Amino acid sequence: MARGTERVRGKPPRIMRVGKTRRDHESGAWANHLENKRLRRLNGSGRGAGRLFAVALAVLALFVLSMPSQSGSRRVAQRAHRLVVAGAIRLASPPPPLDPARRPPTLRRGSKGPYVRRLQSRLVALRYLPRGSVNGVFGDETWHAVVAFQGWERLHRDGIAGPKTNAALVRARPPRAWGGLRRGLEIDLARQVMLLVSHRSVVLAVHICSGKAGYSTPTGQFSVYRRERLSWSVRYGAWMPYALYFYGGQAIHGFGYVPAEPVSHGCVRMPMVDAPTVWSFAPLGTPVWIR
Repeated sequence: MARGTERVRGKPPRIMRVGKTRRDHESGAWANHLENKRLRRLNGSGRGAGRLFAVALAVLALFVLSMPSQSGSRRVAQRAHRLVVAGAIRLASPPPPLDPARRPPTLRRGSKGPYVRRLQSRLVALRYLPRGSVNGVFGDETWHAVVAFQGWERLHRDGIAGPKTNAALVRARPPRAWGGLRRGLEIDLARQVMLLVSHRSVVLAVHICSGKAGYSTPTGQFSVYRRERLSWSVRYGAWMPYALYFYGGQAIHGFGYVPAEPVSHGCVRMPMVDAPTVWSFAPLGTPVWIR
């Protein structure tokens, strides 16, 4: 259920200035150009290492061929050499460039490739993914980030980056803190999103799951009064990793199942992939504002 180790995310993203700036006047096409340029740098960073590895494989294969051996073994070595050279060529070849004029495909769990990298880079820029999350694989972390983005933008929350979500990603801005906190946690139950606020700016937006009908999550201004890295719910018989208690027995905690709709018994669930970051961000006394 829980990740056993605590990890602290990287340096917070650069905060955008409030008010009209040059970036506010950039068109969607220019934003796409910047994203593609950033992706080309990311894709090109590993090409040099790939070419060196390919050359090393080819030299090793030639060395094997040069060794005296029986005819049958030599045929096996020749076949291995052809396979190694073919693999080396694939490693040395750069990935195909993204077509800026092509509409991005629908992406979902299990998707891979440059379009997933572009999606993840955009989510990092909008503060829904932490830095270091761009890997080209649409896994649970990316799914939760897409759901958080959809919730904040009031789109249908399904975790699928389809035409409407992709169009919204182009014109979206990072979420803005609404509570006026200098530092703390702001939870929007309608959007099912928790904002990590530092210096009155959002450093990360996290998908959450609050109380279902009959088990509503309390609203108001609270603070973290107890922290337990692994807490046990006696009433519901469940572990609650990285628990941050803010009101009675109600806590913000990690959980293995954080769907796109409210299903908890009043607590605020957060994805296990984000739980260590939130835990490190919120020491005792951290304000927790819920609306």
